[in-house]
Amino acid sequence: PWTSFIVIPFTLLGIVLLPFTSGLLHIAAFTFDTILSSITWVANWDGNLWYQHPSLWTVITAMIGIFILFLPRGFPARWLGFIWLLPIFYNPQHNNASNFKQGEMWFNLLDVGQGLAAVIRTKNHVLIYDTGPNKYIGRTVIIPFLKARKLQHIDKLVISHTDKDHDGGIEAILKRDDLSVGEILTSAADEYKVKYPKYKIEPCQAGRNHWIWDGVTFQILHPPVDFKSKNTNDISCVLKVNSGDKSILLPGDISKNIELLLITNYKSELQADILVAPHHGSANSSSISFINIVKPKIVLFSTGYNNAYN
Repeated sequence: PWTSFIVIPFTLLGIVLLPFTSGLLHIAAFTFDTILSSITWVANWDGNLWYQHPSLWTVITAMIGIFILFLPRGFPARWLGFIWLLPIFYNPQHNNASNFKQGEMWFNLLDVGQGLAAVIRTKNHVLIYDTGPNKYIGRTVIIPFLKARKLQHIDKLVISHTDKDHDGGIEAILKRDDLSVGEILTSAADEYKVKYPKYKIEPCQAGRNHWIWDGVTFQILHPPVDFKSKNTNDISCVLKVNSGDKSILLPGDISKNIELLLITNYKSELQADILVAPHHGSANSSSISFINIVKPKIVLFSTGYNNAYN
């Protein structure tokens, strides 16, 4: 109503009467700025982010509760409808790490549209692989995911390469006061050291980046030390994670040329149960020889619906 009855009329009158007065336009601008500031404040309010969509069973119980409450007056025990509504207000802690076993990992590939963001958790550690295409995704997808699971520290933030669909959401993570990052691992370490001097930043290097968290093994397979390429996709950090007899391979945006290099260097070590499709399933990646050597049981494609790349 404020926009309809004040901002728009004053704007139109100000345009019509422009030769005589610009005061009306100033009033319109001031009122619109006030509204915009309020909307921006609400949009950035943390409180609107942390409540996840309810599960199916809570929706069903809520519908039963509403049905009972709308029964005709005089129907016995209508107040029970309020009890059926209670589960809708329950906000559970998802996949509590205290329930994780030694050697167990949880892998989540987040829905970030045309981009990539994945979270890998062990009993005591958290790793994020890429941050999606922009700050908005970082703020509205990644942060709520972490908050819903009460995660306040990221041990390693792996940025495969500097294409925006992979590192676009990093600032939404780094700017939060209630979220700390232990280390950033990236193929663009020199660039990141300049952009984010407050953080510990290490280069992704095959043979040098290998660690074990709670019995789960993490290994960077690419790029090799001193590897150079004009194609930023081909310097993507390729991460292999092993948990017991299960494994995941995250290859970033590598092309068929790098797939061939990996086959030459690692052969059957590339085998993984879950493969995140290289370069979102691009025709320039996922060669037959690569798929045959990885032998994935599940292939995940992190792509946006109706994206520009078909």
